[in-house]
Amino acid sequence: MRMRLKTNLYSRIDKNDARLIKIDTSERNVTIATANKTYVSFSEIFGNENPIYLDLGCGKGQFSIEFATRHPEINVIGIEMISNVIVSALESSADLDLPNLRFMSTGADYLPKYFKDKTISRIYLNFSTPKQKNSYANSRLTSPRFLTIYDKLLVDKAEIHQKTDDMDFFEYSLESYKDYGFTLKDLSNDLTSLNLPENIVTEYEARFVAENKPINKVVAFLDK
Repeated sequence: MRMRLKTNLYSRIDKNDARLIKIDTSERNVTIATANKTYVSFSEIFGNENPIYLDLGCGKGQFSIEFATRHPEINVIGIEMISNVIVSALESSADLDLPNLRFMSTGADYLPKYFKDKTISRIYLNFSTPKQKNSYANSRLTSPRFLTIYDKLLVDKAEIHQKTDDMDFFEYSLESYKDYGFTLKDLSNDLTSLNLPENIVTEYEARFVAENKPINKVVAFLDK
């Protein structure tokens, strides 16, 4: 079932596009699109050479906004492919003084078109859509297809931070990381009980905790 567009969606995006990185998304074929690079100059956008962290599947931007608020020394880019969703992130951040925060409306598989290799210092995967392992495993954001993309984009020893309530997806991700050669650390099957001050509770996380669902977390990196 196709999602119904929000009322005045595109005019709302245009009105709040100060933090939206403008990119050419006219080519829908991923192979063709990523072969024709249109790299974004992030040093010009942010006005500095600070590390860049990606929040993949940022949704309504709650994590991106809070992280950028806590860490002005980090440039944060929220990636969200659904216009119906990213408009909320743009509106929520519109009146905030966060020069280190931007959003991009694209899918993770298109990232090599816009980002040069070795330019990302960390990736966050917060409650990514689990997808069905048998039918859509290749679309999971921790599948080998995406890990290959991250490997090229991440600087040496950069980390992927993942949280999910879905145990099947979590176990799949752990195996996928290991098979690719990632080292794992900070693994937890009950993140909430650790009460970590640095943990930013997202909208989905709050909902799952209220439903008494355990939150799984892992940090993965390539030791090279």
